Amino acid sequence: MEHAMKSRCVEPCSTEDYINAMEDIITRTRIGKTWTKIPMESKMVSKIPREDRRPEKPILNCHKCGSTSNLANTCTKKTKIN
Repeated sequence: MEHAMKSRCVEPCSTEDYINAMEDIITRTRIGKTWTKIPMESKMVSKIPREDRRPEKPILNCHKCGSTSNLANTCTKKTKIN
């Protein structure tokens, strides 16, 4: 702000010139304007509970022994052959 004022006003400036320069800087930079987030009503109403959004995971089986307690990369049993 100080640099902008010094570059706009030469040393012998009146108070009116300072005020006009400050108003110009404020309108150009939008100082004092804040952005407020307004929640959308349609999104708030149509929220689905978290459990309903996720599909159920399938039960994973080990490809070597067929159990559900482990997977093939950590299996310690021998390969089950049909």
